[in-house]
Amino acid sequence: MAEIERIQRKTVEENKEKELNSIAAGEPEAKERKKEPGIKAGIWLVGWLAVVGVLLVGIFLMVHHVDPFMHYHAPYTEEYFYKLDNERSQNPGIIAHFDYDTMVTGTSMVQNFKTSLVDQEFGGSSIKICFSGATFKEINDNVRYALEQQPKLTRVIRSMDMNMLLDPPDKMRKDLGIYPFYLYDGNPLTDVKYIFNKDVIFRSAEMISAADYSKKYRGITSFDKYARWQDWNKFGPGRVIGKGLKPVPETEQLPMTEEERKNLEENITRNVTSLAGEHPEVQFYYFIPPYSAVWWERTIREGKLQVRLEAEQFLIEECLKYDNIHLFSFNNCTDITTELNFYKDTTHYGEWISDWMVKQMKAERYRLTKENYQEYRKQEESFYSTFDYTSMNGQTDLEDDRQAAELLKDE
Repeated sequence: MAEIERIQRKTVEENKEKELNSIAAGEPEAKERKKEPGIKAGIWLVGWLAVVGVLLVGIFLMVHHVDPFMHYHAPYTEEYFYKLDNERSQNPGIIAHFDYDTMVTGTSMVQNFKTSLVDQEFGGSSIKICFSGATFKEINDNVRYALEQQPKLTRVIRSMDMNMLLDPPDKMRKDLGIYPFYLYDGNPLTDVKYIFNKDVIFRSAEMISAADYSKKYRGITSFDKYARWQDWNKFGPGRVIGKGLKPVPETEQLPMTEEERKNLEENITRNVTSLAGEHPEVQFYYFIPPYSAVWWERTIREGKLQVRLEAEQFLIEECLKYDNIHLFSFNNCTDITTELNFYKDTTHYGEWISDWMVKQMKAERYRLTKENYQEYRKQEESFYSTFDYTSMNGQTDLEDDRQAAELLKDE
């Protein structure tokens, strides 16, 4: 047995020696045997890279052509249906590639606005660019972007939310997801975040699939429906105050702090009035939304009434410095602010209020001027500081919210 093992080891060693000698002598077969694994690996790598390259090019071509966020071109509505449902990602494409002369923009305070009504009242062609919960900076940056992209833009209708007047001038909402700066910066290198975004890829594929499935599935969400939340909510006292309000206790109304004052001044001058000074050819229709009286009740409970009123006065006086700013306020429309069937919560009103405000702004009603704003301020402070908020407890909660639109007609 030992002898057999010795012979086997000797045979193996002799074979290794022969192979080494043949390699040294340059024998072709030996060289091929040595190279074969490396050649196969190289071929596999090249093939793999080719497949990946073709896949990436295919994704690029698909996303670039379908372009669900309209980053590269206007929507191909004769080929696909573009669902508008992502404000921060789709708004820059709308701004850059649509044809318009009027821009309706702001927070959820304008989400129920209808561009069809704006076009009917003001003439021209409008787009609606909403940013739910956005800060003044976010909205103003997009208005600036629109002025850069669309030379026809001559009218901006924008909400001036009182609960955001005291925000720092550079504040941006970080709690609403990552802000898609790459869709605004004009840098093609950052487009990889769009082209190879899995959500964008899946959306593009779904749009292609839907178009193949039904040749009738074409077009785009209308601006009347874009971001509209009217049909998904209930209105009335039951939603706004629940079981009712208690009497407001005597509460010290705090003065504005230095930090609040600094934020206010910079926020307004940088994010509200600056564009009016830079673009005298554009008419800016700013409006202070009519928050419900319950918002004012809570403001008093927090000791913030004087701060809010002082902030509003600063906004008014700064806007009145510019002839091309039309500033409106509906806070003194107390038949509206005290009727809780118009609201789904303390601040959000139904679309019938939005329609009504468009018509008032066109008619220049409720516009604040140098001649009337002081009287407006006195009436506003007098009403909300003395109003019996518990008187709203007895309001009937309408079963059909559409009846609230009829109430508005009566008032």
